[in-house]
Amino acid sequence: MMPNASYYRNGNIYCLKCPAGNFVKKDCVIPYTQGICHMCDPGVTYSEYPNGLNRCLTCTQCRAVVLRDRFYNVAVMQRLILYVLP
Repeated sequence: MMPNASYYRNGNIYCLKCPAGNFVKKDCVIPYTQGICHMCDPGVTYSEYPNGLNRCLTCTQCRAVVLRDRFYNVAVMQRLILYVLP
């Protein structure tokens, strides 16, 4: 498999990037899979694009209201999914 923009290099293997708003907490150990991603701290740190960063970037002017609403909506969706799944 040829790596593309969805992957970053970790030593001799390629890992799937974490989604925007997250950073790589632990790199993958199996090629072409995703390691452990961790969410940035809303209003304090951010990552705008899918990435292989080992930490989020520090905000200079984070949009806390937008971030709070976005994460609230995700939390509500996660609760709904938890209620639907057995």
